[in-house]
Amino acid sequence: MSDSTVPQSQDGILRIEYIPLAQLLLLDDNPKLHDLGALIDSIGRYGFKDPPKFEPTLNGGSGGVVEGNGRTQALRWMQKQGRDVPRGIALAEDGDWAVPVLFGVDAESEAAAKAYSLDHNNLTLAGGDLTAFDYTRMYSADYVTFLDALAQADQLPVSIDGDTLDTLRFLSDETFVGEEIPDLAGWEEPAKDHRLIVQCASEGQLERLAMHLGLEWKSGRVRFHFRDTTLATEEDQETESDVDAQVAPRLADDSPL
Repeated sequence: MSDSTVPQSQDGILRIEYIPLAQLLLLDDNPKLHDLGALIDSIGRYGFKDPPKFEPTLNGGSGGVVEGNGRTQALRWMQKQGRDVPRGIALAEDGDWAVPVLFGVDAESEAAAKAYSLDHNNLTLAGGDLTAFDYTRMYSADYVTFLDALAQADQLPVSIDGDTLDTLRFLSDETFVGEEIPDLAGWEEPAKDHRLIVQCASEGQLERLAMHLGLEWKSGRVRFHFRDTTLATEEDQETESDVDAQVAPRLADDSPL
């Protein structure tokens, strides 16, 4: 590459530096769930090719990893277990593993950095038929609280708008009939198809849900049916059944929408 093609100013330019693994700080209160076993297998097979990104505003200004927390955790486990140094990882003078880390193009605030951390995860799933409600399955029960804090700072991620957050808040409340499901993150998908009748406290709540999800919404093997409690019948109180064709048409016929 000739000198003429290299930018003279380094503002807004990314750079990679090798940093001792022990010095990398993870993102506090990160709600993202990780499959560490798969990450470890992937790093062992392919090498370490996806550098974490450092953001100086995170952790109250102490800085931290905004994307790549799971990969960093996987490396720590591999080092602790005495695994071979993966390709892409260097050895520091003290014998510690040194990790390639991205620096530059920093967020203007901690809230903006956290919003990016969510978009970096969520937007990898965009482009198909998955919705913002499917994204919740990547996160712990603290996901909505994390989003609430970003909303208060006027820094919602690109992948989540205010209306969607309102619906996630509603779904995170314990409003499900039958078995308790306090939120959409962290619960295990059942072995067979389940149907849950979700009774809404008001017609307004039903309208809000219907706007985002429709009167019937499926996530994995669980199908949710939303109803106004004033329209519910005894038959609709079943939380698990084989009511297949009967329920969805009745929801559509009785709905005030």
